[in-house]
Amino acid sequence: MSLILFLIKGGIHAEEIKQLEIQIELISAQRTEFEEEVTRARQQRDDSLEDVRIAERRRLTDTADLRRQLRSERRRADKLQERLRDYISETSDPSLLPKAETSVDHDNCSVSSWSLMSGQNEANNSATPSSPFPPTVRNGESEACLISIKSECFNIGFILM
Repeated sequence: MSLILFLIKGGIHAEEIKQLEIQIELISAQRTEFEEEVTRARQQRDDSLEDVRIAERRRLTDTADLRRQLRSERRRADKLQERLRDYISETSDPSLLPKAETSVDHDNCSVSSWSLMSGQNEANNSATPSSPFPPTVRNGESEACLISIKSECFNIGFILM
């Protein structure tokens, strides 16, 4: 108020004072808007940092899960290789071992998890995903599965015998 009295005494008209008061109100409104904008920008920054932290945690858990899966698949492959060694060692006559056939459908009795996950295995037979072998084994299919197992082990680098 003292500023207003000073301005009135100084010869400024009431209309000019009114305009100055309006400018002061506009400036304070702009200041409030800028403060709100700063608050929103800080909140967006905090939210984006939290999103980055969440993504990092997710990446770490996914990596841990994949490592656990890899260990499980390695144990499974080791067991399969041991079963194959046992089967081969039980067969005393090498001429009784089946010969590799090029017409064998490898996805039909595949033990790889990839063919099970891709759905190709289900198209060929009605095996459940928990078992890589067909539900019923007919004559000749066990030999085809053995050939498939042997070729898969060879393809992924397992040493047979």
